[in-house]
Amino acid sequence: MFPLRSLFFAIMLLLISIALSGCVTTEYQPLGFFGDGYSEARIGEKTYKVEFRCNEITPEPTCEGYLFRRCAELTINAGFDYFVMEQHATVMKEEDTNIPGHYNTVTTGSGRDKTTAYVYQPGYVVKSRYTLSNATIKMSKGVIPKNTMNAYDPREILKYASN
Repeated sequence: MFPLRSLFFAIMLLLISIALSGCVTTEYQPLGFFGDGYSEARIGEKTYKVEFRCNEITPEPTCEGYLFRRCAELTINAGFDYFVMEQHATVMKEEDTNIPGHYNTVTTGSGRDKTTAYVYQPGYVVKSRYTLSNATIKMSKGVIPKNTMNAYDPREILKYASN
């Protein structure tokens, strides 16, 4: 009986941890299992599409800051000196996830007194909200040309990025 009780408490602790993880703001991280974090796709020789997805309690400016930080890191890692944001948007999105209904089998008794019943658990919809900040950036080498709009020095951005 003791191992079953320990297993029960371990499962309850895991469920409580998962539930409480929804109460914290998004960390700076790659896109993970729970759907928060950054992702990028190379769409040209010097061009990337970068996204940062934050949970609904993460302030929008924090999500924007994470996006700029990721763009700066990509630029430096690729060996470039600056990047230009050709497209940039931050939006609040809502998403519905349909959880289908299913049948559970319930067996009671034993031997000749054994009975089986099928219980239907109806489906439901889980609603989630999140902030999505995204940009298309083009990276370049050299000094930022004068009068270039939306051009950023990645080293300047990383000086002020929080860890």
